[in-house]
Amino acid sequence: MEETVDCQECGLRYDSSQNAFCPRCGSEHKAPERRATMDLVKRSDPARRRVQIGGVILMALAALALIQFLIAAFDTSPPDDATLEMLSGVELMRDTPGGDLDVLGNGTYVLRLMDGTEVENGTLAGSHTFDLSSTFTNLTLTTGDGEIIRLIYLPEGESHTLDLQGAAPGQEWVAAGTVGAMQALAGFMAFFAALTVLGGLMAFRLRHRKVAYLACGLALLPGLVLLILLPAAGLLLLLLPGAATGLIVSGRQQFQ
Repeated sequence: MEETVDCQECGLRYDSSQNAFCPRCGSEHKAPERRATMDLVKRSDPARRRVQIGGVILMALAALALIQFLIAAFDTSPPDDATLEMLSGVELMRDTPGGDLDVLGNGTYVLRLMDGTEVENGTLAGSHTFDLSSTFTNLTLTTGDGEIIRLIYLPEGESHTLDLQGAAPGQEWVAAGTVGAMQALAGFMAFFAALTVLGGLMAFRLRHRKVAYLACGLALLPGLVLLILLPAAGLLLLLLPGAATGLIVSGRQQFQ
């Protein structure tokens, strides 16, 4: 008795009573009951669960990072001293163009970039406007009472007036808002965190394996960078992303 079926793999119609396998692709015809049983077995496969657990870990970690980066991207409060000092060592930040700095004071001054390159020097009497080529620039002003050093952070196109007359010597940090380099960096990191969330979701749904692998790489990247600078902290940061990556890669055959 002829039993015409459609191949589940390539779509070819053939007589299953004459051919146990598809003549075109070799796929075996499975009765509905058998397919349901096999689907149930596949859904209960431990490897499948491992991949999904790895996806949940990635989504959770990346979602927390995404929230933090979005808050930083829209934060308009002045950065604190510790943040400015940390960011001054980041090459990407140092290369961002600065703004205008209006200074009122008297004495000699030296304007240097963060790498120590001297840009300008002279004598200051009254007000003076400095055009900062870099976001972070050291301005050293020597007054009659001593030396004042300030690390300047200025977004491009903005200005800040600094009155140095009668100021006590010492090191201070001056910031003119957070619009510019820091918010751009936070937005940049938020984009990659969103990609990682998407990859974790794909791993949970067992779809688009390459996207899930990309998310694993993005989740591991901060820890790998920190591993070079601070090995102990880098290992700690790699712990959960590394576990998630191992779970996802171990079940790579579960992806559709």
